[in-house]
Amino acid sequence: MKNRNFLWVTLMTLCVNLQLSLGQSGPETTLAILPFQSIGLDEVTILSAESLLRHDIERTGNVNLVPAAQVEEAVGNQVCTEIPCAIEIGDRLQANEAVLVKLVTLGEKVIVEYKLIDVTGRKVLLLDQITSERVEDLDVTMDRVAASVVRRQPVEKTAEVGSITENETLTPRRRSTRKFAGFSFGYLFPQEGYDDSDRSFAMDFRS
Repeated sequence: MKNRNFLWVTLMTLCVNLQLSLGQSGPETTLAILPFQSIGLDEVTILSAESLLRHDIERTGNVNLVPAAQVEEAVGNQVCTEIPCAIEIGDRLQANEAVLVKLVTLGEKVIVEYKLIDVTGRKVLLLDQITSERVEDLDVTMDRVAASVVRRQPVEKTAEVGSITENETLTPRRRSTRKFAGFSFGYLFPQEGYDDSDRSFAMDFRS
């Protein structure tokens, strides 16, 4: 009887511990997305791009995202573009990681440069960039950046159906060159004659 009671208590303890473990399971990474910096874009576009990235990361459910209002309060009037600054603000927000994003325009293109920083380890986990052919394509671009950040992978490894940027669909010119070969033939008519003939049959090969 005592053995049965002991076994019953042991099983109940295991069940309680399992429930506690499941209840505590969840995202362990707390991520802070710092205000976007930009060259050549208007404020509305910058804020829209930042909002898209936040939404795409939140949708994965794999990280705890620091609310935008808390980030703004911690940053204040400070312009944060460097890694030491990002680490400092990440510490204030008690975030494990931080993301720095810079948008650079080049004609109609928007180049998105971003860094994923390990605040605790004081190091860069990921540094990459992706190009959007136009501002209107930033939704797809931000989706790719979000996948890259969450998976800790270079952006080129996050390509999926429906998330390919227009820039990635363009085949490089060098790769698009096609091999060719052919013959051409005809008569040559030398002005001064050739081998006592007023014309000469010729053929060549081109590749």
